Amino acid sequence: MAVSDASSLIAVADGGVDDASRALALGADGGADVVSPSRVRLVAFGTEAEFRALGTQIEEAARERQRAREEMYRRRREEAEQRRRDAQLGAQSMGDGGARPRRSINFSGAESASAPVASPAPAARAAAAPGTAATNAQQSITNNQEQGIDEGDIIKVRGDDLIILRRGRLFSVRIEQSRFVARSVISAAPPGVGPASWYDEMLVEGNTVLVLGYGYERRATEVNRFNLSAEGTLTYRDTILLRSGDYYSSRNYATRIVGRKLVMYAPVPLLGHEMREGRYVQVPQMPGWRTLDGEWQNGADWSQIYRPVRRMGYSPILHTVHTCDLSGPQMRCASKGVVGSHARTFYVSRRGVYLWVNASPSDPDPFARTDEDMYRQLDPSNTGAVVYSFPFDGPVGAVMTTGGPIDQFSFRERDGLLEVLVTANGSGDGMWGAEVTNGDIGLYRFPVSLFNADVPPVPTQNLRHLPRTEQSHMLQNRFVGDYVLYGAGSSWWRANSVERRVLAHNIASDRTQSIPLEHGVDRIEPMDRDAVIVGGDGSNNLHFSALALDATARTAGHFSRANASQGETRSHGFFYLPTGDRQGMLGLPVRSGEERGYRQLWSGSASVLFLSVNALNFNQLGELAARAPRQGFNDRCVASCMDWYGNARPIFYRGRIFALMGYELVEGTLNNNALRERSRIDYFTALASQLSLPPAREPREP
Repeated sequence: MAVSDASSLIAVADGGVDDASRALALGADGGADVVSPSRVRLVAFGTEAEFRALGTQIEEAARERQRAREEMYRRRREEAEQRRRDAQLGAQSMGDGGARPRRSINFSGAESASAPVASPAPAARAAAAPGTAATNAQQSITNNQEQGIDEGDIIKVRGDDLIILRRGRLFSVRIEQSRFVARSVISAAPPGVGPASWYDEMLVEGNTVLVLGYGYERRATEVNRFNLSAEGTLTYRDTILLRSGDYYSSRNYATRIVGRKLVMYAPVPLLGHEMREGRYVQVPQMPGWRTLDGEWQNGADWSQIYRPVRRMGYSPILHTVHTCDLSGPQMRCASKGVVGSHARTFYVSRRGVYLWVNASPSDPDPFARTDEDMYRQLDPSNTGAVVYSFPFDGPVGAVMTTGGPIDQFSFRERDGLLEVLVTANGSGDGMWGAEVTNGDIGLYRFPVSLFNADVPPVPTQNLRHLPRTEQSHMLQNRFVGDYVLYGAGSSWWRANSVERRVLAHNIASDRTQSIPLEHGVDRIEPMDRDAVIVGGDGSNNLHFSALALDATARTAGHFSRANASQGETRSHGFFYLPTGDRQGMLGLPVRSGEERGYRQLWSGSASVLFLSVNALNFNQLGELAARAPRQGFNDRCVASCMDWYGNARPIFYRGRIFALMGYELVEGTLNNNALRERSRIDYFTALASQLSLPPAREPREP
């Protein structure tokens, strides 16, 4: 397959360092009207007053833009009314009483015939979240991207205790020799206050359980800490609130644990909404934190909050990275941040946090004219990006690139290099951005030593153009060994036809293969040095294809399940346990193939399917199935009542096999390579007597 023309990817990189320097000189000599003095250099605000000044300028520009928009709409209404009158006069003079096509005015002012409006995608919610750090003594049950960096999830383990975050409550269940014993349940919300809108992810560090949530009422990320006793009893400890917008991503997680440090990402909109004189107005927002009963405190070290180094677009964000020490009795957090456009993707390695911030051609710059002269020359279509490096030990640095990653799996740091798969129209992984990323595809590989305060462009030779997919949405990607794998599927909306191939680029040999499959690409997961591709075929069947990744990539084993689909689309819904060279077991939640992927938000998985892997060939071990809830069951949920992070997980732990499905935990046992149920618990029913339940109400689908 020929490599497609990806010239639109290299608008910034083609400029090179010399062009960047020349453009910088032009900007300085021309005396441009400057919002920020950064001038293509990473410069901290230094003081709160400087940050407030930028916020005020953005607020004034937003008001001016709103006035211009209202004036434009007024003119359009007048023009439309005049056209209507002219049409009536023309019809009367011609005696034309016949029907005419209905017309409407689009946002550009052009006339267009009325057309059916596409059904909107399922409403996006909030959140994202990650991790739990796996220690040498504690086997991880989370499908983490990086070994030793734990990500937030809905279930964690400490010793013999499983801790589950489910619909706004925390549960602990002890694993005994041949049974489960329900131990404790507690609200995920702080006692005595209204709960947040969502409680998304959980992490465990020693005897501390951390729950991350987001509340629209408080407009803050909520971090709640709980103690877990030796007996498995949960008790509330404390809470901190961090001012932020909603951190939700359909794929990424907002938290990690690295060593004994909690790492969190939070977006703070520079303009918030407040009610003034009976109407909502936009006002500048400051980064901050507070306790539940305290006042907002300044949460910024202004020497670590950096000015924008490129245009910010219509929705400027202070992208913040919080690092919190978990070793002491109180949680102490240090925060760093950068101001930029809204599209972002972040990745956490052992070295630190990488944050990719980019805009798009449809996101012009009405107020941050800081580097306008430079970007007119290097990036006239406004597709450029800035990648920031937040090392755990060292200064913040940045480089200029272009395009945008698909999601967190587009990144890998290896051997002193940062490798990133990008598309020309990357939308970031906030909300549903990863599902609509499209365009030409390229692979960046450049040394991490390139990051510094001068924000150099990544040279053109560090960007390799790759073949693009035929399908322009629902892209998946993953680094495995010497390969980066990518393809397209239909995980959320179940298309009738899918692109049946995966592209495998060997980084060492610089060769890309197009490998035909019987199905689309809804999931790419490593199996040690090899990979498995999971996807539907457009006919309600679910397929697993093994890829052997040697000097060349090739398909190996294949397994298909009729009338089945993934029960979870997030990475943590899958787990592979290696038991030898190209041998192991994997698990994945499944449901009826007729159900669209978004049903996972409120419909539990029918079962968790387990397969054995032998020489990359698959064999079905069996399933651990959910039981339908009893008639009239209502858990009286009051917060986080939709499963944005899923509700089912395969679990391999200490030589045993478990499945989480909603409020059920099931253990299976293998006998002659056949999986049979050993024990089961409905942990909600077992612990309901410990809860103070609100009055019953009928649950509703969104």
